[in-house]
Amino acid sequence: MKKCNKCNRHLPITNFHKDNFKKDGLRTICKECTIDTVKKYREANRGKHNLSSKNYRDTHKDKVRESNRSYIKRNIIKVKDSQRRRIEKHRKEYDDYHKQYRKRNAEQLAIKARENRQTEKGKEISIKHHTKRKRNLGWSKLWNNPFPDEVKIEWHHINNLLVIPIPKRLHQLIRGKTHRHRCNDLIDKLYNIDLEAILI
Repeated sequence: MKKCNKCNRHLPITNFHKDNFKKDGLRTICKECTIDTVKKYREANRGKHNLSSKNYRDTHKDKVRESNRSYIKRNIIKVKDSQRRRIEKHRKEYDDYHKQYRKRNAEQLAIKARENRQTEKGKEISIKHHTKRKRNLGWSKLWNNPFPDEVKIEWHHINNLLVIPIPKRLHQLIRGKTHRHRCNDLIDKLYNIDLEAILI
């Protein structure tokens, strides 16, 4: 047991941080009091503390990066759990932020996506994605490709089994949760048919 010089409580030695400059190798105040002191100091000197932290990160980028990676590697479960709780708590804010970000940077994101698809990794991911869709949804053609050879096409799933060819450029322009519904409307106009009547 050891007495804390601040709260005057007698606590187990595990409640004290290490200090090699002390005879017993422990700080004179307990962990709880230390945390409280640090918290009050940071609140009273928030601007100064933030500037000091920023300066340190800017001048020790490699050290900070390596320290962060090492911490995550040692505490991967704890870090993932913390991230999950934070996202769940601020789900609406996260969704709104990402929605606005994608809207503001739509053109840059589209360019980046095209560039990524041209890399070896991007091509590999694309192949895996299409293979998965083929395995999960099936590929049963409602009819063959009517477009000339110079027109690149993609096979659009009008439901979980049937596919119809549409120009690749048009197909890739339609994204999001309503992709299938909007593409089906496009097919109605493109082929001058009523898909709903065909699928009944």
